[in-house]
Amino acid sequence: MVAPQGIIDASPGYRWNVPYVTGPGGPDDEQFLTDTITTLARRGCGDSGRVLAAGYSGGARMVSQYACDHPARVAVLAAVAGLRAGAPRQEADGSFVPDPATCRPGHPVPVLAFSGLADPVNPYPGGGAPYWGYGAEAAAKQWTVLNGCRRGPRTSVVSEHVNRVQYSSCRDSADVVSYVIQDGGHTWPDSTASWPPELGPVDQEIDANEIMWRFLQTHTDCPA
Repeated sequence: MVAPQGIIDASPGYRWNVPYVTGPGGPDDEQFLTDTITTLARRGCGDSGRVLAAGYSGGARMVSQYACDHPARVAVLAAVAGLRAGAPRQEADGSFVPDPATCRPGHPVPVLAFSGLADPVNPYPGGGAPYWGYGAEAAAKQWTVLNGCRRGPRTSVVSEHVNRVQYSSCRDSADVVSYVIQDGGHTWPDSTASWPPELGPVDQEIDANEIMWRFLQTHTDCPA
């Protein structure tokens, strides 16, 4: 596992320079990610054809856009509390939708997302800051269009507060799967970190890390 970090100051932390979000100027973080993958693969520290690009919040925006622009570099896209399918575009009625001109991958990308219905930062139905715009469900549906999925949504109960929504029969088996957490906040499921209370509850019914690993295994030839 490698954990690259954006360097734009956003005290008390940092943020990524996400295309269509952060604004003009700043570092080319898509090139940074490409260079990271290429360098590690050359040094024998990874397989550039089996990269799981995972991110949380702004990191989820970053890896989502990276998958839009560099699909050959991403075997699986996994986004926690921040799945995107391009920049938000405001419609005449004031609503937001994914702008298809800003996410045109050359081939399908399997997508795994985790979203909380109690997320106060990136609300599930849409809203929040202008750079969020549309919600997680709209993002997932746009990826089903990009991946050419023909079946779904199929909803199954995972636990008391978690449903799994799957779109399947997609091109190149690039399924789009979302774990929707009834009382989940803007947090990482099963995390043991100390989260600010204003971000909402942390779900402990599912393990996002384990689910990501299993999803990668089923969409590549990674060993168990």
